Amino acid sequence: MNVDVLANYPRWTTYLFIAAPVFAIVVVVVILLKGLKNGIAGLLELIRRLRSESKISNDECRISSSVADPRYDNPFFDAIFSGKNATVKHLLSLGIIDVNIYDNVYDGKMTGLQHAAAAGNEDLVQHLMEHGANVNAAAWHHLGRTALQAASEGGHLAVVDRLLEKGANVNATADEETTAIEEASGGGHLAVVNRLLEKGANVNAEVGESCGSTALQAASRGGHLAVVNRLLEKGANINAKAARHYGRTALQAASVGGHLAVVDRLLEKGANINAEAARHYGRTALQAASEGGHRAVVDRLLEKGANVNAEAAWHYGRTALRAAWEGGHLAVVERLWRAGATR
Repeated sequence: MNVDVLANYPRWTTYLFIAAPVFAIVVVVVILLKGLKNGIAGLLELIRRLRSESKISNDECRISSSVADPRYDNPFFDAIFSGKNATVKHLLSLGIIDVNIYDNVYDGKMTGLQHAAAAGNEDLVQHLMEHGANVNAAAWHHLGRTALQAASEGGHLAVVDRLLEKGANVNATADEETTAIEEASGGGHLAVVNRLLEKGANVNAEVGESCGSTALQAASRGGHLAVVNRLLEKGANINAKAARHYGRTALQAASVGGHLAVVDRLLEKGANINAEAARHYGRTALQAASEGGHRAVVDRLLEKGANVNAEAAWHYGRTALRAAWEGGHLAVVERLWRAGATR
């Protein structure tokens, strides 16, 4: 059809100009609808797959009572920390928890039993042991605690008794640095100290190389006079050597906190007033008291013959005068000058 023909039939021209765009639009809409249908179907299929992958199938939920599932480890420890005993018991009843696994979330790397013991959760401690929790599981390096150490640190006597009944090792150490009786002594928990002593706790267990302490050193550091007296009655070595790193003898430890009553008792029982400072970050008794600004303890130590110019520790040490000066304890500085301090 040429232009002349269309000119002779103007109505056809009008129809052609109307029909062509409409036809094009219809074709585009059909294509779009078809693509949209396929797109929606693909999207629904993707959602279905994602949902199926994110869920635990019914078959997976039917876990054998002899198979632990690591996916439940974090909820297990979270429930222990939150005191949700019912949740813990439910997980244990399903048989999907390794009751002796160490947590991988919280500092210290402890088992569920160790965490429950630290919280003093007697009911949960009993339930965990009934499900096979190892009462003597080792502590995970120096940040960890055995179950008995953890309970002793918190002064949880009922839990301590439960653990001892189940055979907890009363003299176990955490990375060779701490024992149950040291933890109890450091917290001033006399009842727990007495129970541990009854069960054979070594009152003179050796300290670790790094930053451990004996039971007497720990009690002295906290100013717990009743515990100090009990340990001395049981033969605690009053002049036991301090740990090489951050260590303090009993007298040095008491002087750090300014515990005059404990200082007096230790001096009365023969504590070495001029014991050397530990090699790393150590302090003599006078240096410790001066650093803390404990004037009454400084006076007592000087009265009893403390060396006012004793050598400072090899690493990060301080003489008594420098320690008092850096701490801004001017009354102590003056007292030390009058006693002959020169450095």
